[in-house]
Amino acid sequence: MRFILYFTISLCLLSGSLHADSPAILVSDAWINEAPPVGKINAAYLFIKNNTDHAVTLDRIDSPDYERIEIHRSIVTDDIVRMQLQTQVDIAANSLLQFTPGDYHLMLFNPRKRFRAGESASLTLYFSDGEQISVEARVKRFNPDKAHPH
Repeated sequence: MRFILYFTISLCLLSGSLHADSPAILVSDAWINEAPPVGKINAAYLFIKNNTDHAVTLDRIDSPDYERIEIHRSIVTDDIVRMQLQTQVDIAANSLLQFTPGDYHLMLFNPRKRFRAGESASLTLYFSDGEQISVEARVKRFNPDKAHPH
């Protein structure tokens, strides 16, 4: 009987510690295509995982490496791709929102320096609940197949 009691308590403690270790919001796989030498606008991509049981809202993103960052979404209507500015983005409870070429993406305006493949740029994401998450977005060599469809 004692064994079952200790076993049950151990499981409860273990499950609580596993949950405490996983962040409420996880930002991963942030990357930027390397811009041409004279490029003043570029796009960035990343994943946001909401591990909470309620929706969270991404309000804005900024960076010391860019003058301005906007959240956009590519929408296809009658075979024409248009970008729509998003003032904020909701991320459903226990879900993953992917910022990928051809869908949600970040538009990066006026870099403070030219970023080359292998370097990183800093991004800070601000959520409506007050959480701020900073990530490093790795610059990858320009690949037309992964370029943003403007």
